[in-house]
Amino acid sequence: AAETLEIEAKVGTASHLFAFRLVPERLPLPGGKLEFVLPQRHRLPVPGSRGWLVVQIDDITMGGTLLTIDTGDGRTLVAARHLHERDFVPFALAGERYVLVVADLVNQLVGDDRAELRIVPADGFVPDRIGQLIRAVGASPALFLRDGKEYPGPVAMQLLVAKAGSHRGEPLTVEAFIDTLASTSSTTGKPYEVRTSTGEVVPMQQWLRAALRDLEAAPAADRK
Repeated sequence: AAETLEIEAKVGTASHLFAFRLVPERLPLPGGKLEFVLPQRHRLPVPGSRGWLVVQIDDITMGGTLLTIDTGDGRTLVAARHLHERDFVPFALAGERYVLVVADLVNQLVGDDRAELRIVPADGFVPDRIGQLIRAVGASPALFLRDGKEYPGPVAMQLLVAKAGSHRGEPLTVEAFIDTLASTSSTTGKPYEVRTSTGEVVPMQQWLRAALRDLEAAPAADRK
């Protein structure tokens, strides 16, 4: 239950003090989750970790940011990784495994931009399907066709992150994401297309449907 352990050793008249940082056995997750806010370009100890876990983010731009998790003794637990809204990264603490989820990235005209983060147990965690589909676009070697222009996967991913982040109204479902937001131009109404590595051109909606089937058919461990 303590943050540090101090041991004093006496040899004759001399006294030496040794201090040890203690790794928490687990994180407190009230209600099954731990939520906290981190301003951009800041470092913050994870609440309940007694300073052992420290999360840092860089600038928040285009719906994404670089996130790092360090430990209290200066080691890097999760190296700098670019995460977007709905994205996640797994990590371990002592004998427990957790997932850090980027619930929201907030850009403000006045005040500091911030990340709203959530930590949940790894057991039973189901990734956000929209976030996974966005990540699949960014990792794909295909070219994505939008209003007559071709975009590589990483650029197309940024466009989808921006569109999903600007969505207002009813909560965005994976069906609405695939059938409307990620498949049709909001300015021209024209459908997006994908040029696969074989040269075949297919509708974006069809490509996303296939990617979703692959995600749902994958073993649970691979989905993370």
